[in-house]
Amino acid sequence: MATKEAFGACMPGLLWAGFFGFLCLHAWQYYPFIADDALISFRYAERLLDGHGLTWTEGRPVEGYSNLLWLLLVAGLGWLGVDLIAASRLLGVLCMGAALFALVRRHRKDGLLPLALALLFFVSATPIAVWSIGGLEQPLYAALLAFVIPLTVRVIEAPRQPLFTLSLLLGAMCITRPDGPLFTAAALFSIYAARLATRKPALPLPSALLLLSMPVLCYGGQTVFRLLYYGEWVPNTALAKVSPSVHHFIEGAKYVGGGMQLLSPLSWFAALLLLILPFARPALGIPLLTMGALWALYVSFI
Repeated sequence: MATKEAFGACMPGLLWAGFFGFLCLHAWQYYPFIADDALISFRYAERLLDGHGLTWTEGRPVEGYSNLLWLLLVAGLGWLGVDLIAASRLLGVLCMGAALFALVRRHRKDGLLPLALALLFFVSATPIAVWSIGGLEQPLYAALLAFVIPLTVRVIEAPRQPLFTLSLLLGAMCITRPDGPLFTAAALFSIYAARLATRKPALPLPSALLLLSMPVLCYGGQTVFRLLYYGEWVPNTALAKVSPSVHHFIEGAKYVGGGMQLLSPLSWFAALLLLILPFARPALGIPLLTMGALWALYVSFI
């Protein structure tokens, strides 16, 4: 009996190790792919390490990146002597492994078979494997989001759960990608909506302010830095690429739909479950649906 219990306790770790190994092998199939946009981050990281600041070239500084935290992490490994491309690949694989760990940790009690199937879908997805070694911030974002969602669920179920930890992770998302504040808004809305749906008291104002503290500090701090250093309110990438219109929104919606189609049929099954889950399990379904819907609208918009 003791042996059986010990094996059961080790099973989540073994499951994570097995699927992480599968992910590494899958990612290896796309080596030596590196995204061309990643070279922009490497340029800024290289000049930062050479003492030229967060600049692309000499002259007036321009913010040509939109992944500050990722850039700084890559530069940090570069400062330790790691080649920048190798650093980005290492961080990418480790962050995707962290996302896997978050999934196993959250759902280890939901049954071995459904968890294994979900992990298999995750590590088998071509975008997951490609971006693990692609050099950009997607793996870091995936890891942060993988921890944010279960923490949001815990706050819905009991508001005295680690609010500051959730706030810290949301703050990190705000300086990893421009859509970071979107997930902060989605998390806060989900907490209020789900607690209302489950007839729980609303989140107290001090708790809501604590939740918003790190996102506001991180996003506000980066905005102040941007104004002082670059003289702009938004990154140059937004000025150069974002031009909202009905045509662009339709094309963006087609882009999102195309991505769903590439991962079908499980992606469409998951989308259907997202519509059902808020009624069956509001504490989990409302955050998933809110974050997924807002992000898809954002991608279509830009």
